[in-house]
Amino acid sequence: KSPHSTVTSASRDAAFFLVAGTINELLAFINPHQYAKYWGTVIGYYKNTRDRPFAAKMYHIYGELKKRADLFTDAEQAYLKALDIVQTIPEDTKVLTASIYDSLGSLYKKMNSFDSAKEMLQKALAMRIEIYGEHHEKTAVSYNNFGTLLSEMEEYQEALKYFEKALHILFAVPGTAKSVIATCYGNVGSTYKNLRMFDKAKEYTDLATENQRERLEVENLSTATFYNELGLQCKEKGHLVEAEEFYLKALRIRESILGEHHSSTASSYLNLSSLYRAMEYFEKAERFGKKALQVFLKAFGEKHSSTANAYSHLGALYLALGNSRKALETYEKASMIYNSIYGENHTATMQAKLNIANAYHHLAVAHLDSNRYDLAEQSLLQALETYKRLSNEKSLSAAAVYQNLGCLYRAQSKYDSAKTCLSQALDISQAINGLTHETTAAAYSALGKTYALCGDTATAGEYYKKALSIRIELYGDDHEKTRLVQD
Repeated sequence: KSPHSTVTSASRDAAFFLVAGTINELLAFINPHQYAKYWGTVIGYYKNTRDRPFAAKMYHIYGELKKRADLFTDAEQAYLKALDIVQTIPEDTKVLTASIYDSLGSLYKKMNSFDSAKEMLQKALAMRIEIYGEHHEKTAVSYNNFGTLLSEMEEYQEALKYFEKALHILFAVPGTAKSVIATCYGNVGSTYKNLRMFDKAKEYTDLATENQRERLEVENLSTATFYNELGLQCKEKGHLVEAEEFYLKALRIRESILGEHHSSTASSYLNLSSLYRAMEYFEKAERFGKKALQVFLKAFGEKHSSTANAYSHLGALYLALGNSRKALETYEKASMIYNSIYGENHTATMQAKLNIANAYHHLAVAHLDSNRYDLAEQSLLQALETYKRLSNEKSLSAAAVYQNLGCLYRAQSKYDSAKTCLSQALDISQAINGLTHETTAAAYSALGKTYALCGDTATAGEYYKKALSIRIELYGDDHEKTRLVQD
């Protein structure tokens, strides 16, 4: 900027490459909003450059900064500008083109545009195989990236094949960073967890943790990701205080680098909200959950999986607080978003609908307690229909609904309907929990009371005796539940 200095194009280009290289190295340390603004100014200096590959690299870096700043439309425009440049020049730019395709794939995945993400990542993988061959770290990274997309699309077995290819290459390439291997191990572990193969999931999660230890040497966004993963592991083991410690470390790093209004920071807020709900610190859980939701809404809008996740977490919190109506409202928002993104057969969508059923069930119990039988019956039947369709008519959730429906009909003197529902609850409980479980005893006791009200004391006595036998075995003679049946 000095009027007395002379800046040649060669020295300016040298400065550009120094800064560009520094930005690539520092992406884990810097606030991308700050550098995106700066880089926009730099692009202004070069907008008329005749060095087209040089200009493409600039726009690619600009896209990376915009993506990390959650400015996805700007990032897409920058990547497409870079792609347009490399496709109109004769020079060999395959390496750069593959990187742009990979970046676009990552961006579209983050935006939940899965078909576009798949197209871009496939192009990146094909080009890297052509450039480097099968046995190169860049090719392995493409295999891993494509695997993560397939995993999110619930194509788990296919995803595992790509992760296995990536790991095979990474182990064969000398000098591969442990953090790169750890990322792939972590993705394999998450996929096995989604397949409910928990032993395999633990095996690969432990391998990921072991290979990530080197990240703790310097605090950056990669360190925050590792702390977050450690927090999740502790939470799943029930070590909630340790989980809080790791989650707060991750949050501190993300807030210091990215600020409070970034999607990665919001992910930390949501993790803490879920943890505090488990710890029954409900005020903290609600505060962090609402902060996460507001950031996701600003970053992604209403129709994004991260926004749906926040609604779902808040729904679980409101259900724990006994606010069934508010839980139902937020669960329904989550369900609509998941359905629009993934379709009705995706696990996230089906789980959201089961959450709605749970909210209806809790709402029905509240109606029962206040003798609003019509509303209670309506809510119970809605819950039961969902359990039958998405879970199993013979599930314990369905059994609980049948039990409450039976008690509802008994209170209305609809004894035949009550007997039918309570018998269903008993059959399911015996099939799943066995003959000597509390739910089985509760069903026997409810049937005993129903037959007694009908005047069939002989049958009522048989059911009460069975309930009493189970509770004596479970609790002994002096327990409150045992005495209740004795009375």
